[in-house]
Amino acid sequence: TMQTLDARHFELFLHQEYKNGTWEYEEVGSHRVENCCGAIGGIFDAVHLRSSSTA
Repeated sequence: TMQTLDARHFELFLHQEYKNGTWEYEEVGSHRVENCCGAIGGIFDAVHLRSSSTA
């Protein structure tokens, strides 16, 4: 799963909005657990999540 996340993360840097500095983002939360052997993350396009076509 981390390889998939790395690949998707890399794709984000190809977006024109990232390149020209107009990309808007928001950190929705984080949680730290001491002595944990795993990690997970998510990257979502809020515009598409709010779209009626993806409901």
